[in-house]
Amino acid sequence: MPSPRLLVVHPTIAGESYRDTGDQALAWRLLAGFEDVSWRAGLCSSREVCDLAAEEVSAATLIIISPFRCLGSSGNQPAFLSRVATAHKRILASLGPVEDPWYEKRFTSPIRFDAVFDLGFVSQADRHRVSDVPYHFVFNGLTSEEERILTNLSYSEGRCIPWALVGDRNQTNFDLLAKLLEHQVDPGGFCFLHPRLHAKNKAHRMLSGLGLSKVLSKTSYYLWASDYPFAYYESLRFVYALLAGAVPCKIDSCYLWENVEIPNIFPSVRSFQTKVQEEGYSSMYSSAREFYVPKGRLAEHLEKALHLV
Repeated sequence: MPSPRLLVVHPTIAGESYRDTGDQALAWRLLAGFEDVSWRAGLCSSREVCDLAAEEVSAATLIIISPFRCLGSSGNQPAFLSRVATAHKRILASLGPVEDPWYEKRFTSPIRFDAVFDLGFVSQADRHRVSDVPYHFVFNGLTSEEERILTNLSYSEGRCIPWALVGDRNQTNFDLLAKLLEHQVDPGGFCFLHPRLHAKNKAHRMLSGLGLSKVLSKTSYYLWASDYPFAYYESLRFVYALLAGAVPCKIDSCYLWENVEIPNIFPSVRSFQTKVQEEGYSSMYSSAREFYVPKGRLAEHLEKALHLV
């Protein structure tokens, strides 16, 4: 069997479900996108990269997620860097705001990148400051499996949870929960705020991907506040909600979203309540679906970006 043309490289993580961590969720999503257009692609942990034959790596384009984490979890940093350096091309896969200091820090790793693929709903090209690494926006569209799920989804049935708030245990989410209670939004909602995970404390666990999906399958409105102190839309939250039949609703009082076509972004809990009263669940879910589905599959956007590298 010929070696993959594309290798999606993610940090090695032991003892956790690959799909329940941010890096691995992105890795599996990219792999699905590449496979949807029949690109020869494979998934590879940083530790596994060290064991690849030199000719396998030199014939491949590496799509690398979290380079410093890959380096630290490789088990053999010199071997990892040696293999990566011989690759045909090296592309950084990113999912988050380019204004985050951690974004630019990734480009200070010993890995020389030929491009960055930024997955999301809104291009950040005007805020990308790393001039020697070309930026390519990749709309975070559906995979073929997700398209099948949406086609067969009976989204209006069995919604016994009026709203759900899931995220980090931080002041932003505490404030959002307080506003939900203050404005007497339906008291039958679901709230799960988890502490940030640290390597030294494995006792805490966030709600798993499967657990979140089960909750959202019974939920009408999936609410969240901004994950970042920047004007950034969390596209994966939108996708997770839509696939489970919940309306994705971002509450953001800090930034204006007037020129963005993404539906159901609200400056306050009160404005969210007003929209629910005026339109209701079915109309708001339909507007989210009508925004997203016509944008095309993730595979199409990845293919266009690859042809530019």
